[in-house]
Amino acid sequence: MFDRARNFVPRRDPLVLDLDGDGIETTPANGGVLFDHDGDGVKNGTGWISPDDGLVVMDRNGNGRIDNGSELFGADTKLSSGSNSTSGFAALADLDSNKDGIFDRLDADFSNARVWRDLNQDGVSQSNELFTFGQLGIASIALKPAVTDDLDLGNGNVIDNRGTYTRNDGTTGLAGDLQLAVNNFFRDFTGSLEPVTVTDEAGQLPNLKGSGAVRDLEQAASLSQDLLADIKALTPGISRDAMRARLDTILAHWAGTSTMKSSEELLEASAPTPRTVYYHGAVPASVMEQGAAAVDAWIKQQHAQLAPIIAILEKFNGSSLIGYQNNQVSTGGNTYNWKNVARADGGVEQAMSVVLQPEQISALLGAYNHLKESVYAGLVVGTRLHDYMNGMTMHVVDGKLKFDLSAFTTMLENKRQADLGRGLQDIADLYIYAGNFLAEAGWDGARTLNDWVETASMTSKGLEAIAFAGIKMVSENFVGTSADDLVWGGEGKNFIHGGAGNDLIRGGAGSDILEGDLGNDKLFGNSGDDVLNGGAGDDTLTGGVGNDTLDGGV
Repeated sequence: MFDRARNFVPRRDPLVLDLDGDGIETTPANGGVLFDHDGDGVKNGTGWISPDDGLVVMDRNGNGRIDNGSELFGADTKLSSGSNSTSGFAALADLDSNKDGIFDRLDADFSNARVWRDLNQDGVSQSNELFTFGQLGIASIALKPAVTDDLDLGNGNVIDNRGTYTRNDGTTGLAGDLQLAVNNFFRDFTGSLEPVTVTDEAGQLPNLKGSGAVRDLEQAASLSQDLLADIKALTPGISRDAMRARLDTILAHWAGTSTMKSSEELLEASAPTPRTVYYHGAVPASVMEQGAAAVDAWIKQQHAQLAPIIAILEKFNGSSLIGYQNNQVSTGGNTYNWKNVARADGGVEQAMSVVLQPEQISALLGAYNHLKESVYAGLVVGTRLHDYMNGMTMHVVDGKLKFDLSAFTTMLENKRQADLGRGLQDIADLYIYAGNFLAEAGWDGARTLNDWVETASMTSKGLEAIAFAGIKMVSENFVGTSADDLVWGGEGKNFIHGGAGNDLIRGGAGSDILEGDLGNDKLFGNSGDDVLNGGAGDDTLTGGVGNDTLDGGV
């Protein structure tokens, strides 16, 4: 969602050789390979080269491995002039010592260059993966590309310059200046940004993985007393609503441990003149009619809502929403410039309104809500549901591990009797976030939750508790949200569409149509001739009684 808001796919451009003659083959930037292209000490998810092709590289510091993008040939290569290269071919041309337009044995560094075939696809060069040109029978590489049209390789990767290399037998092969997709959401800290020493207190916390430019939770909490206090405040038994209300602060403090600067911070510090950035949508006509003061207040209100969200998303994704070059700002295909604004004291400052499209704002808010939900999902079992999970005991019978759930079920029943609404919240969260583990221990969460809801629905007070727990009882058609929806159908023919999120949808007695859509959904048809479609995600479909049609989806 964040990438949709940016409308931009960042890429890196190493020089690559097609070694087997079937074209240059690449893999996606899905976290399978991490590599530090820009030498900032953080390895990021990257598109990569299949093992039957090779990257042209040079071990510039002589440590026996390829450390980062400065040792590939591309935009992260430092030229002899001191500036960065503009492409892989240009980077290699810098080593053309006799200036004949060919990189071969007549050039001083020809014997120092290597071809890296990443045979095990781990993004780490091993000695058996680094080949001399002689070992591969390569005589030379032409330094002027013959074709400069882009060629889509799939998986988000592109060739934007194509040339040739020549083998010792006179045959030629393809040399390509690639634009590899980069996904900074996947990362690993290396070098000067190695993991911090985890404190004893932080080591007791649930260790959620960070992402982008944000460290894992236990490392981040070792750096921030505020974040540590935030997580410690999530005591066992805290209500769902109270815990969710703390997520914005947790994310702000967690993102605050990152050394990455937000776009707003970078832009406002980009000149000696005071600069201010405002993120907002298109100003409504009804606001414009009220005059300049109303417009100014509306823009500042929008910025106050959007700026913290954008900064957090940038850091958790490791990518900036804003592109900044030649004193111009661009995002979502639009370009913005600074404007001089007279101050009341007679001075001048610069301001910029970055007007986000409705689709961008929707994508940003969706990405932020998804991030909040992932943090809640990672914390809830080890914090507010902790005592329930501790209520399970394990023992070995006849050499087999057995679980005793008696204390667990007693705690749940006591909560139901004391506060039905909060009890329903707890059992729903246990089912959603720990249901698979508890099922292996012998707990039938789906049946128990359904029994609770069915019993509660028989009284007006019970219906109030169901609504308090966020469980929706519907009689006809229903379209869910991007959150994790809990939906119970009525006795008639229901059409229920879960939307994005990890939804639990249960049909009623009629012939229902249940659709999970995005997310890891659980669909139960109940009685009747039902149609269940899981949609995208890891879904569980149970037809129940009747002649049902089940489609797991993608």
